[in-house]
Amino acid sequence: MTVLKSLAVVFSFYLVSQTSLNTMTGKVVAANSGDTITLDVSGENFQVRMADIDCPDVKQPFYNQAKKFTERRVLGKKVRVNYEVMDRFRRVIGEVILPDGGNLNIELMKSGWAWHYNVRFPPREIFARLEYDAWSHKLGLWIDPDPVPPWEFRRDALLVDKEPPSGPSEVDYEQIFSYGLVGDKGSKTFQWPQCRGYRLLDPKDRAIFSNRLEAQAAGFNKAKGCD
Repeated sequence: MTVLKSLAVVFSFYLVSQTSLNTMTGKVVAANSGDTITLDVSGENFQVRMADIDCPDVKQPFYNQAKKFTERRVLGKKVRVNYEVMDRFRRVIGEVILPDGGNLNIELMKSGWAWHYNVRFPPREIFARLEYDAWSHKLGLWIDPDPVPPWEFRRDALLVDKEPPSGPSEVDYEQIFSYGLVGDKGSKTFQWPQCRGYRLLDPKDRAIFSNRLEAQAAGFNKAKGCD
């Protein structure tokens, strides 16, 4: 099966279950940033955006340090990527597995060069713990007493006035918070900024979703004010 066909298959799997994974293996030909690499798979290049983490953006402090960390670990090496989907820019969203079996997503968190990008439901608690550990030991970017999360730095206010993505292929992975699509864990409903009565719940009571299909697959129904 070709890589392109494999990617098409994983999209269909996603419609049934968010836990379905596929794998691609290739040589890393570029580190685009701390959390994004370019992978050569049998002569085809794919941009891989690491899931669950968010490294400093290009104009932010510590961008170069995070990028160099990734370059040192993977540039020119053969890695495996476990992934679920591609976003609207055809970025493969997944975990980068190193030749020694290590997980680059986790290594970036452990070293303090990334935030936990908490846009998955249910969240992966390991990343919250790793972020806290790095913060408490003032590792990497956490030497800054008040660093700005990348998703806030690049937030696109224009997306708030638009309908949220209906499925994963419409999502800009780096703008998930901008869509404002949230679920109420108590009522098991979801809404977005255009809905009547929209409000941002306390973090412990809300779930962040990237698209409506994801919310529905998690057992949440559209709120009445979103008709």
